[in-house]
Amino acid sequence: MSETRLQLLGRVSSSYVAAVQWLETQLWRVGLVLSFGFVLLITAQVILRYAFSSSIVWANEVATYMLIWVVMLLIPSLVLRDRHLQIEIVFRRFSTQWQWRVRLVQLGLILVFSLVFAYSGYEYATTAGTARRFQTLDIDIYWAYISLAIGGVLLAVFTVAKILQVYQNPDTIQEDYEKRFDLDEEMEL
Repeated sequence: MSETRLQLLGRVSSSYVAAVQWLETQLWRVGLVLSFGFVLLITAQVILRYAFSSSIVWANEVATYMLIWVVMLLIPSLVLRDRHLQIEIVFRRFSTQWQWRVRLVQLGLILVFSLVFAYSGYEYATTAGTARRFQTLDIDIYWAYISLAIGGVLLAVFTVAKILQVYQNPDTIQEDYEKRFDLDEEMEL
């Protein structure tokens, strides 16, 4: 490829990664609001139940689905920040070149999984989700099930950003490892 095409590709991928990082910030904000709402709702439920022998009929249902949405919205951040479950003891024994290859294969598999997950989540939401309703809220359970599809799409988008980061800068793998285990701080001590 010519130098100008490579520069253009670099700028486009950098812009994509920056947009995904902005989206990650917004998703964390939504996740914090949902988590705070969850805590408030459950606290109110406990106080009402034990202090006043009463309860909010729909509280458990809403709390469950709030947590589902929090998880589906924030899992993609784990991939982008390289905080997902990994077996580092084996991975660290590879040469730098092999670590790069293994990480790209791993991210490719996560991408395939996320696309299958998004498609399956959408199919499930549109079939089973419209056939059932929340018992106490009287709305389609579709709104809980669609979180699976949205989470899968977000995971795919964030995984592509991570692939671009690793592909453009192989040192990203070492930097992620140091951040994950706070190696810089330990070395200073």
